[in-house]
Amino acid sequence: MARFGSSSAGVAAVVVAWLAAGALGCSSSGTTAKANGNVSADAAVDTAGDAGSDTAADTATLPDTATAADVASDATSADGAQADVVAADTATADTAAGDAVVVSEANGQWTAVASEAPSVLHGIWGSSADDIWAVGEQGTVVHYTPAGWHKVDSSSIAWLHSVWGTGATDVWAVGESQTILHMDGKAWTKQDVGNGGALLSVSGSSAADVWAVGDAGLLMHFDGKAWKTSTVTGEPYLYGVFAVSSIDVWICGGGGVLWHYDGKTWKKVSSGVTTGIEGLFGTASDDVWAAGDQGTLLHWDGSAWSKTDSTVPAGHLYQPWGAAPNDIWVPANTGVLLHWNGLKWKQFDWGSDDNLRAIWGTSAKNIWMVGPFKQVEHYQAP
Repeated sequence: MARFGSSSAGVAAVVVAWLAAGALGCSSSGTTAKANGNVSADAAVDTAGDAGSDTAADTATLPDTATAADVASDATSADGAQADVVAADTATADTAAGDAVVVSEANGQWTAVASEAPSVLHGIWGSSADDIWAVGEQGTVVHYTPAGWHKVDSSSIAWLHSVWGTGATDVWAVGESQTILHMDGKAWTKQDVGNGGALLSVSGSSAADVWAVGDAGLLMHFDGKAWKTSTVTGEPYLYGVFAVSSIDVWICGGGGVLWHYDGKTWKKVSSGVTTGIEGLFGTASDDVWAAGDQGTLLHWDGSAWSKTDSTVPAGHLYQPWGAAPNDIWVPANTGVLLHWNGLKWKQFDWGSDDNLRAIWGTSAKNIWMVGPFKQVEHYQAP
């Protein structure tokens, strides 16, 4: 079964954005990696203990109404860590279109923008600041261009959980019933890969190296020509996949499960936790974050996973995203957004218990986030 619960009737989607002038992030490339047959749970295990390096975290709780003068800042000036600043014009639980939402870095703010998404959105990715895709329930796909957000026919009614690509003419979306969709720059088409369990995450290093994972240990790989299906034996739920490169791929799942692919074989790696791990993101082979249930946050330094205190004990943390090692964001299902500035985690209260599901950006000044309302959230810097 999928890790996301169903939405109530009439609930639509929200996309949240942080937008300012900024350069597009770098692209990745790599050689083809192949998945061959079943992956046994008895494979060699790399054990990485919990280093116990808990990191202090700040909490910023935002009021229902705040003026531009109501600014709370935490300036950090060590090791290049970013300063955290909170500013908002109006913060309401309803997040009505056009209202300012509440989280800010530097001196901008998240605000609501109209969206054509009819239902909850689960994933977001883009090839540039003017080409962004968000996917969600009932086959929902919305596309951002310089003209704004608009709904696009996905050729599917399946719940879509994740989207990723290598460019404007090569975008993948995955979802329920082993659904895989591909955008070639003109239209979305459904791939003939069978009708199995839900696929919950997709990631890759190039057009010829794409991975997808999901229920019942489902592990799929695209080599540029065809999708191949295998199973991670003994793993009922695989929630996330992230490719740092073609020879450095991580997958995560229920019960603290982490597996690593080195370009040849998959090996199980000890996470040091038993809580479910929902998502992964990394900026380099020695800088990978894992986030999950009960506020679980783990960091990989190239040799071991260590646990970090997120101060969100009761919430689910979803896939992180970051513009740099000292600029990492993590959304949660409790209306909380976390930010890592290179030294510590800071917790921002969204002003409601909104399920903030996915985050993505092109740079530190151009970030989008999706969640459970109809409007889109948009950031503009002064």
